[in-house]
Amino acid sequence: MPQNLVDLSADRASNNEPKPQNIVDSSILMHVIDLLSTLLKKTKDKTLPDFHKIIDVFPKLLEYVNKSEDMFLLLHGTSALRTFIHLGHEQILKICPAKDMIEVAKKLLSPTTNEQAAMQLGNYVIQIIHKIEPKIDTNLLMCVVWKIYKSRMPSIVQSLVLIFARLIHVHPKAIVEFLSETSIDNRISLKIVLDKWLL
Repeated sequence: MPQNLVDLSADRASNNEPKPQNIVDSSILMHVIDLLSTLLKKTKDKTLPDFHKIIDVFPKLLEYVNKSEDMFLLLHGTSALRTFIHLGHEQILKICPAKDMIEVAKKLLSPTTNEQAAMQLGNYVIQIIHKIEPKIDTNLLMCVVWKIYKSRMPSIVQSLVLIFARLIHVHPKAIVEFLSETSIDNRISLKIVLDKWLL
């Protein structure tokens, strides 16, 4: 499939019969995602039906980001996910399990995911920790350390290091212990984060 096209088809049916493909240009989908974020920001009253109608799109948006390999769609999609959670986390938790949002974050944090698509990733993870799942997920944090370790773009590193800056402020002992007790390629996680932090 060409790079700028995205398959939005539902999963195959239980009888293994393939369903017709639903292919759209990723640039169109990208603009739709940005428009939804703008509409959500401008709908201040969370009691209005329009607010809930936009929030109801969240599970499908999460699915698109999870399925996509398009760098720009991942970038705009991650930004939209962050905005949705920031403005409507209470409603989102009623229609989408926290584990699904965390799994998408882990997918985006994978070292194999395009680094340039991670510009908004730090803010997305911060919103998950702050408003969706305050209990520390060490697997998620280890994915953040891996992404910091592999990233070369200063803006990406800064975005991801901010996650630990926030967490250390709230849970200093637990986070420092976690970073001191884990390692990547025989390098202590705390040293990896501090070395990148101080660049």
